[in-house]
Amino acid sequence: MLSMLIFVPLTMACQPQVESVSEPVVSPEQPASESEGVAEAGLSTALEGIIESKAADVEITGLTVGAGASSAVEINGTAMDNATIAVLLEAMESHPGFSNVYLVSTEKGGVESAGRRVFTMTTNYLG
Repeated sequence: MLSMLIFVPLTMACQPQVESVSEPVVSPEQPASESEGVAEAGLSTALEGIIESKAADVEITGLTVGAGASSAVEINGTAMDNATIAVLLEAMESHPGFSNVYLVSTEKGGVESAGRRVFTMTTNYLG
């Protein structure tokens, strides 16, 4: 019986002490920062400038910017033909704001695209 009385105080003395610390928790659902919005605006402006300078018949239908510090971008769009997509790709490759420009896919568009080519590209936007 005596050994049990000694054991209980030892286990209580070995318990870790927990202190409650009140720190703000950052949620992944928080809205994007202003710098990310500025980067997207710069990306859109750069693409519009390339399309206008080449007088290319291209319509950008979607831009997906990588999360966080990633500069990866997916660009979806339609163009008159594959030659027009090639002009856009080459112009982006020579632009200082883009690197690693790749054509992922191109295919004949459906009814809503009225015979245009639908394409997907990926690139890194350097800003």
